[in-house]
Amino acid sequence: MSKANLEHEVQVYPGVPHGFAVVGEYQDASIKDAQSTAYEQMLKWIKEH
Repeated sequence: MSKANLEHEVQVYPGVPHGFAVVGEYQDASIKDAQSTAYEQMLKWIKEH
């Protein structure tokens, strides 16, 4: 994306399973928090662009 000069943002969430933000209902509070944060960050980015 950088090479193509496309605006983007990368967030890394250590300790959560791959695809955690879009798949699954988790009991682990840290994964639930990461899901919520990722969702809010996604909405913010979309609204700004």
